[in-house]
Amino acid sequence: EAARLLRSDHFEWVTHDGSTSIAFRADSTCDLCRDYTLCVPGKAVGVLAKAGASALESVVPYCSVFARTSPDDKAVIVKTLKQVGHTVLMCGDGTNDVGALKAAHAGIALLNSKPPVKYAKPKKKKKKRRAKNMGEWINEKLQEEEEEEALPVVSLGDASIASPFTSRFNTVTPCLDLVMQGRSTLVTYLQMFKILGINCLSSAYSMSVMHLEGVKMGDTQATVSGVIIAFLFMFLSASSPCETLASRRPHSKVFSRYFMVSLVGQAAAQLTFLVLCYRQAVALTPPDESLEAGGDLELNSSANATEPLLAAANGTVGNGTAADDAAAAMADPAAAAADEYEKTIVNTTVFLVGFICQLSTFATNYAGRPFNAPLRSNKGLFYGLLLTALLALGLVAGTMEDLNATFEVIELPKDLKIWLAAGGTAMWLACMTIEKLARDLFPERIHPNLLL
Repeated sequence: EAARLLRSDHFEWVTHDGSTSIAFRADSTCDLCRDYTLCVPGKAVGVLAKAGASALESVVPYCSVFARTSPDDKAVIVKTLKQVGHTVLMCGDGTNDVGALKAAHAGIALLNSKPPVKYAKPKKKKKKRRAKNMGEWINEKLQEEEEEEALPVVSLGDASIASPFTSRFNTVTPCLDLVMQGRSTLVTYLQMFKILGINCLSSAYSMSVMHLEGVKMGDTQATVSGVIIAFLFMFLSASSPCETLASRRPHSKVFSRYFMVSLVGQAAAQLTFLVLCYRQAVALTPPDESLEAGGDLELNSSANATEPLLAAANGTVGNGTAADDAAAAMADPAAAAADEYEKTIVNTTVFLVGFICQLSTFATNYAGRPFNAPLRSNKGLFYGLLLTALLALGLVAGTMEDLNATFEVIELPKDLKIWLAAGGTAMWLACMTIEKLARDLFPERIHPNLLL
């Protein structure tokens, strides 16, 4: 299609062969672009710019080709597309593109790095004179190789100064590379936030509610878990984009329905797994062990605390006041002893459940195709998850005494091992299902003009 100027304030759409002409109306451009591919010349853009922003916004977003445009026309087109809500990428190779490159969200300067090809008549081969000595012959050969392998010198122009990205080639292929890299960065950024959110929710429950029940974590366990998570995040940040550009767009916001549904759903699945395993561990704990020992400590400490209170009532406390001595008694070392980590079934179970949940979070929320390369391509993350899974399996089995001693855990009963293995697998499958449903039910919104 081509737009032909009839008068200074009126247009009509005509085909390239002149067989069809349609009167121009601002409100019909949207419907017209469904049946035709619209093209606008630079003169028409100039007239529309004089008519105002509303005239530009009624035509420019629905056109596919802009021909014979001036530097000012290019800048007007880019600004109009931005005003209607589009994300604009502009590539150019000359000074006349500087204004549009600055106005666009992303600008790419294209440089011509290929040397000019000169066609000349073939010359007759001359007989090479025989070198006088070996040194002269070597110098001639080296000079010939330097002339053949000399690379062209590319000078940076105004376009490269005005745009944030510069390509040494004169093709538009870098535009696709930039879009794929940007999508990969966005997806990696969002998935890191989601992993942090899920881990924080499960950790907050373990450190608050479970701690009030007497559940604790050893120093070695906390250190190793933190180091493993740090390395997994480092490998996750090294994700590379997919080789092909996807037809659909990735999610671009943290506060979206997809993100919240996926985060809350996975956190709920992990907390359910944690609570069920905790209750099973409490049920399998012998009466003379562990968690109830914490209750005995509390009873003993409270019983010891009553003695100074009674003594204070009788006035037999030392030089300090009765209130000070009572406070000192409440801060008895028995209370500090209650905060020390003990190798119990419940503590071991809670640590292993948290470890499995962290592993599941990374494995579930890695966004591979169609925006990032598959998980196998990210060698560091793939082998890191594999080794972490083997470590978790070894800790659940509990057959290696040295490994148990290092991580301050004990061997669990057989029924509890089955609970951890089966429950961890079911939890991971549930998280995968929630992630896929959230992604399919709440896709990224597409700009209305792109739905035409």
